[in-house]
Amino acid sequence: MLQISQLDELRKRHRKISYIKHSFEIRDDGLHIEYLFTLDPGIQFHHKVSFHCFDMSPASLSEQQLDLLIFNLGMVELISYYKLACPLQVAIHPYKLSSHEEAFWRKIYFNGLGEFMFVNQSMWKI
Repeated sequence: MLQISQLDELRKRHRKISYIKHSFEIRDDGLHIEYLFTLDPGIQFHHKVSFHCFDMSPASLSEQQLDLLIFNLGMVELISYYKLACPLQVAIHPYKLSSHEEAFWRKIYFNGLGEFMFVNQSMWKI
């Protein structure tokens, strides 16, 4: 558990986390995804995920559906990196979120971080 002063200091030092982009490749051995997240100032995270039982037969997802699925998985992955410093701002670059989508992700982040906030005695607005 971090002290409140440590969390406040981290938030001051790292004011923004960004979801920069993702890429994916379908190979014979499965689906391979790479995400790029940044934490200001100047820290990059290259997060990789592979699914080795991925079927891209004609009845499965279109490339557009797959890209949206991968984006949403990245939004969930970003939560782990957010918890490193709990920055004041979360910037999403690959897509422009609608107000409905933004409200949905705020709810997911807030509810998903409830235990983290409780354990660390933090109740700031996400």
